[in-house]
Amino acid sequence: ALFFQVVSSAFVTHTSEVEEILRSSWFGLHVTAALLGYAAFAIAAVYGLLYLMLYRTLKGKHAGLVFQRLPHLEILGKLNVSAMIFGWGNLTLGIVIGVVWVAGLESSGRLESDFLSDPQFLSATAVWVIYSTCLAGRYTLKWPSRYLAGISMVTFGLLLASSFVVNLVVESFHSFG
Repeated sequence: ALFFQVVSSAFVTHTSEVEEILRSSWFGLHVTAALLGYAAFAIAAVYGLLYLMLYRTLKGKHAGLVFQRLPHLEILGKLNVSAMIFGWGNLTLGIVIGVVWVAGLESSGRLESDFLSDPQFLSATAVWVIYSTCLAGRYTLKWPSRYLAGISMVTFGLLLASSFVVNLVVESFHSFG
């Protein structure tokens, strides 16, 4: 894959000029952190699904070959929480970098926007709040792993739905092109 990317990049001719705002290193850091966070949330949702499937199978006392090959519930629960923590940390970093970057652009007069009412910012903040609550529940209220598994799946579903709506339906500060 790296080979094909390098070869294709060598022969690409740009048909349009990239906006100055997108050439900033802040942009690269912001997008990388947010994407790592979202990818970790996807992995947490998969671990949550596996956890709940195995939990239900073990309660029914009819584990098949596939479920016998899965890690123990305790391990799946720890993997779910670890992925949520990694995702939460990266999303936090992405939000902070974005806020600092936009504040700098606004103060220098290079950008006029109200990013605090931007649908993408509000969506990311809502996801951050839900995962924050979930992790706080884990460590302060000792929520069981099955709660976290379910919440991680539902929240990732909400993340996908809100991303679809924000990117394809509503006007956003995050729309480029």
